[in-house]
Amino acid sequence: DIEGVYEKFDEELKELRAAVESSDQDEIKDELGDLFFTLVSFARHLKINPENALRSSNRKFISRFRFMEDQLKAQNKSVEEVNLSELESLWELAKESDQSEQ
Repeated sequence: DIEGVYEKFDEELKELRAAVESSDQDEIKDELGDLFFTLVSFARHLKINPENALRSSNRKFISRFRFMEDQLKAQNKSVEEVNLSELESLWELAKESDQSEQ
């Protein structure tokens, strides 16, 4: 039952938040691993290969980041030269560009 996985995800996320608040790196690592494991359980329930899903997300991220770099290069700027707000605007533009290509 996938509802149980949703509940487990919420539980693990709360535990990760608590670990982050405690600043205990070992606990954070353990709780993050538990959260990853829960995401794999989601994939299993949804009949999705989690490794393939992650690879697809990586490709999408790289494509969007390259789009951002190209936009900045056209303005004679680099990622390091712009503020977070500008980067967020470029990210949204990259996402829109992805949608128009589909």
